[in-house]
Amino acid sequence: PQVHFHSYNKETFVDNLIYSLDTKVMNYTRPEGLTATIYEISAPISYTKHFLDDYMFVTLENKIVVTKYDYDNFETIDYEDGNLVQNRTSILLGSDLIKPYEDFLHTVNLGAEYVIPKNLEEEGDLYKTTTVSGSTKEDELKAFPINQEEKNINLTINQSIYTKDSLKQFINHKMSQSILYDELDNPKLQNFENYVKLNHDYGYISGRAIYNVEDEQFIEDTVNNTLIYEDLSFTAGYYKSKDTLNSDKEDLESYRFSTSYKIAKDYKIRYYENYNLLEKVRNKQGIGFNINDLCWNLDIKLESEILPSSSTYKDGVEQKIITMNLLLKPLGGIKQKYKMENDN
Repeated sequence: PQVHFHSYNKETFVDNLIYSLDTKVMNYTRPEGLTATIYEISAPISYTKHFLDDYMFVTLENKIVVTKYDYDNFETIDYEDGNLVQNRTSILLGSDLIKPYEDFLHTVNLGAEYVIPKNLEEEGDLYKTTTVSGSTKEDELKAFPINQEEKNINLTINQSIYTKDSLKQFINHKMSQSILYDELDNPKLQNFENYVKLNHDYGYISGRAIYNVEDEQFIEDTVNNTLIYEDLSFTAGYYKSKDTLNSDKEDLESYRFSTSYKIAKDYKIRYYENYNLLEKVRNKQGIGFNINDLCWNLDIKLESEILPSSSTYKDGVEQKIITMNLLLKPLGGIKQKYKMENDN
């Protein structure tokens, strides 16, 4: 299970100086193998200043994340509980522009963010942080990954066209380019991302392509088509990723579709499935029920997933999963994911 508490942005005694607080408790259990209870506290504070008649702004942010890992259910190897303190400092320079035309409005948002992360404290056994590469401990701890960010620059542009009468978005286009610094502070161009979404009277069509500059290859492509008629919606999508030297992805190709129906004002049911084109197998299928109230949201899923084939199980292993997610909108939420035992 997972419990998440969120405190919304609050302004201090200084104008435009805001802070918030996030706390999470995640309990990962299983009958056999290493288990862990993870406690996380995140405290960001930021200051925003507009200038040039509000055409441009700068945001300074500093965020501290404190994470504690309590390990259990180990026998042959002793694991030392982990403590990790991370600090993330960022400077964002942005601009919000709008140009009216006779029949539509054109908006453009430009951004350049410089991020400086640093680990202030590393204690105990932490995945790929204090473990030895290729060791048994590292293999066991991969179930509890750590968000380890490198110093980087992210350049973004987000532009949209709205109809002038209804102010409905007609098209949205986003582009971003990441620049990653290595251990010697040498900058390297990484992923260039291009996203387009076209809205129409019966839904929308969207597509995303990610190009890794260093590998000179497209490493991810996604296309989605959603049709909406009254209370019924249908979505069909295609996804492809490629394993390259710097992509940190695997070779995947799949299509998916889902349909949902609004049975009452706040109640919705849905069905979805995913087909792996490389393995030639339907690797995911599920049904869901959602209640979206003004102050809370409850989402329940029953899912059947086929794990990849191996030397032991040629046709893969089928896994039944029940997921319940309760969101208390002003505060946070509770998430429970339960995997049923199978004969394999």
